[in-house]
Amino acid sequence: MLGYRTLFSVDGGDVVERAHQQLYSWLRDKGYDADALEAGATVSLADGVECTLLDNTAQDGSRSVRARLTEDKSNDQRWTSQLTVHVPGRTSQQPWVWVDIDTPEDDSDEFGKRPRRWTGTPKLVRNLLEVFQAADGQARLGPRPQTMTADDAETLLDIVCDPDRRGPVFLAGGDTEIPVASWKEHVDPMLAETVGLAGTYVLTSDATAAFNTLIGETHSVAPGTVRTYLPCADPADPLDAPKHRVLSTGRILRDDPKNIRRMLGRKARELTIEAPLSKAATRIDARFERDIDNLLVNALIPTPRRDSTRTTRATHPENDEAQPIHGSTSVVDSNPAPPDSEPTVDTAPQVGPETEGYLALRELLLDVTGFDDINPMTVDELGRLARAGRNAEQQSKALQRRFEELQYRNTVLREDQDRLTKRLETEQLDHYQTDEERADLQEQLRRLRLSLARNGRAEQAWDDDVTDVRTVRPKTFDDLIEGLQDEFPRLVFTGDKSKATALDEHEPLGRWAAKTWEALQALDDYAVASADGRCSKGVHDYLAGPPDGCRTFSVNRHARDESETVRSTEKYAKHRTLPVPAEVAAEEAVFMGAHFKIAQSGLTSPRVHYYDDTARSSTVYVGYIGPHLPTPQTN
Repeated sequence: MLGYRTLFSVDGGDVVERAHQQLYSWLRDKGYDADALEAGATVSLADGVECTLLDNTAQDGSRSVRARLTEDKSNDQRWTSQLTVHVPGRTSQQPWVWVDIDTPEDDSDEFGKRPRRWTGTPKLVRNLLEVFQAADGQARLGPRPQTMTADDAETLLDIVCDPDRRGPVFLAGGDTEIPVASWKEHVDPMLAETVGLAGTYVLTSDATAAFNTLIGETHSVAPGTVRTYLPCADPADPLDAPKHRVLSTGRILRDDPKNIRRMLGRKARELTIEAPLSKAATRIDARFERDIDNLLVNALIPTPRRDSTRTTRATHPENDEAQPIHGSTSVVDSNPAPPDSEPTVDTAPQVGPETEGYLALRELLLDVTGFDDINPMTVDELGRLARAGRNAEQQSKALQRRFEELQYRNTVLREDQDRLTKRLETEQLDHYQTDEERADLQEQLRRLRLSLARNGRAEQAWDDDVTDVRTVRPKTFDDLIEGLQDEFPRLVFTGDKSKATALDEHEPLGRWAAKTWEALQALDDYAVASADGRCSKGVHDYLAGPPDGCRTFSVNRHARDESETVRSTEKYAKHRTLPVPAEVAAEEAVFMGAHFKIAQSGLTSPRVHYYDDTARSSTVYVGYIGPHLPTPQTN
């Protein structure tokens, strides 16, 4: 599975030579025999390590070079590192460098998805960035973040809005209260795993203000935050703004820097892997893949005999006996008789037990080699065939590995296609349900407004200024978890925060976080109403008919409990047995079958599981916010 990909343009001459130098240096650092590399061949660099080097010059004068290193490690763990360098034939076009790292195969996780194995920034990439001026569109890909001043504000705007950019850009907004050197020292480690994948910039406070003036409020970067800008940002479209996520000051100060570094690095990897390749890169990749396949196939074809003085046996048209082909040259006797000597008589050995094996072996050798007699040339040919056989065996194993590699790629692509198809179907259904709910709410609003108008309160009925009662919904699950306890005094979150925050990777616009917030609002109002004696029924009935002034959530998106199969099957029930305080249960865990269905999105479909303890403590314990837990259907 592809774990790392970077593709960037470079400036300067001798691109292939400089890339080769870094490749050789990297291989030597790994303890491999880099001097064994040979263009147009697959060679062994160490035990279990092979490298294929291909060099291709096209008719237009462009040159492409690819080096593919495969490392077979313990437990059948195979890593494949691939470097591709392309120098266009036209000087108006920029050369580019492309590095892919394929990781060993992983089994599907509990949600049916093959997780992408974490791959650190390859040393080869860091080395290349030290010798090249690398860029992704207009964004510079340096080994460290670049400091930008107010004079660079327009450049930053062009970088953020650049339609030719493949990867993300990270802007760290500067604050007047923090010296830029201190801010950069804090930001550098956070962005360490985005090297080679993203343009990274630390802004001074003046640069932050100037950039925000140019780009507008919706797409601005606040001081003390880090904002991720996806390709083709459109500051003129407010609906585009949620795509470009903000890492808040609170989380930067609160969270473990290692977690932030890994999160930003994983996001950068996903974006660059999923970004489509250019037509030129796709065409060159297909050519190299074809060349690698041809190398394997051609190695199985025996080298033709070079000696033209041999005698070849063939079937004579008049009979089935082996006869020399007319015009062929007979093999020269190594000890010819003198010209004037009498011809020697060939006296065949007497056939007996000791000679039967010799004759059988002789016939076998003649049949295998195609010669008429046994002589030194026959033995040489037999050796050549033996070597070809050994080589064929090795190439057969290589072909088998190649077949397994392609088969695995096909399996992953098919699984991805099936998963995306299922996700599309479920999200279409979810969208339909949401649209139905929206239509119902609009109809309720219309009736209420008409009712107010009939009672002489038309001005109030059609007043859209409701800012005094509107709460700000969180844009991320991290913000949701952080604000949950302050906003909802009757709710206690006991679950795994990482399960919730991981949902942001699947839905970058914040819709799921906002809908989860709405479900928690309803749950908190339920607990308050229960404590006040205004509600004597369970959550499901409360949602169907809430008391006056209480917030609610679609009753169709709520489940009172899980199915009998899930409750009674240990491998499903254990995932729903979630933590609570000891005063609630001595085991400090209870089965939480009741849940909210936040959205339908394939196997990820987010859920909120809770335990209603209002009868005892007027509290609701939220034990899980995360992807859909395993069921017989997901397994």
